[in-house]
Amino acid sequence: MRKTKTVSKPKSETRAEVNVSLAVDDEYLAQFSAVVKQATAAGLHVDSTLEGIGVFTGTIDETKVADLRKVAGIAHVEGAREYQLAPPNSPVQ
Repeated sequence: MRKTKTVSKPKSETRAEVNVSLAVDDEYLAQFSAVVKQATAAGLHVDSTLEGIGVFTGTIDETKVADLRKVAGIAHVEGAREYQLAPPNSPVQ
């Protein structure tokens, strides 16, 4: 029987993607699409855009989050918070 060797990436090459929400500065709302495009160029994978309120969401490599804060027109970058509800039959409710 032939054995196969599993090759895994070193931990330094394994990167986690994080979910983020971004708010566009009021002065840049007229250029909303351009700001989203610049965020995409910085590594963001856009999930949704809410142009009417100047917000968009997406995922990005955790090491590139700081790059988003440097994009002209982005007022705020916030990491998504995750939570887990207990199952319906769980004693903890």
